[in-house]
Amino acid sequence: MKTSQTGDTGWNAYYEFTRHAPPRDTLLKALAAFEEEQFQGMAVDLGCGNGRDCMPLLEKGWRVLAVDREAGAEHFIRDLLPSKWEDQFVFVTTSFEELDWPTVDFVNASYALPFCPRDSFEPLWQKMCTALRSGGRFAGHFLGQEDDWATEWNVQTHSRQAIDDLFAHWTLEDFREEQSDEKGLGGHWKHWHIYHVVARYSRKSG
Repeated sequence: MKTSQTGDTGWNAYYEFTRHAPPRDTLLKALAAFEEEQFQGMAVDLGCGNGRDCMPLLEKGWRVLAVDREAGAEHFIRDLLPSKWEDQFVFVTTSFEELDWPTVDFVNASYALPFCPRDSFEPLWQKMCTALRSGGRFAGHFLGQEDDWATEWNVQTHSRQAIDDLFAHWTLEDFREEQSDEKGLGGHWKHWHIYHVVARYSRKSG
C-alpha cells in the first residue's frame, strides 16, 4: 500500500519498494471471473504505478491502457515490459479526470481513486461508467472515513452508504471492508480503512 501521497521518498522510491510485490487480489479475482467466461479485451489500469497489475493482464492477453500522472511510472514499467507485450500496451501520462476514455471491458483502480480530487470524482465515475461495456468489471479500492488520510490530506473517502450507492446498479462479486494498522515505507504507522471491491456492470439497469 502507498504510505504517503508523495512523501519524503517520492513515488520512485515507492515503485522500487514494491518492485516484487504481487498483483492485487481484487485484480486477480476479476481476471479469474473473466477467465471463467473465456473473455479478454480492453482494460484501463488507473494509477498503474510500477505496473504490478498491468503485467498479469498482459500475460492473459488483454490490451492495457495504463494511466498515471507520474512520468516515472512509464519509465519503470517499460524497463520491465517484455517486448512480446509491447503491441498490447499503451501508457498515458495524465490525471484520471483528464483521461480521454476509450470503450473498455475492465477498469482496474488499485488504491488509485482516493487520489482523485474530491470535486472531480463524480464526473470521473460517470465517464468511467459510460466507457465501460455492459458486462464489464471494476476492481479496486476506496478509502473509508476512518482512514488516517481522511484528515491528513485532501483525499477522497467514502462511507459504506456511499459505496452502496456507487454500486447500486452493479453486481458485487467480491466485497470486503478492512481496518488495520500498518507501518509503511517511511517507517510511520498508519490506520487503514479500506473497501476492496470487484463488481460487474450492467448498463441496462444503470
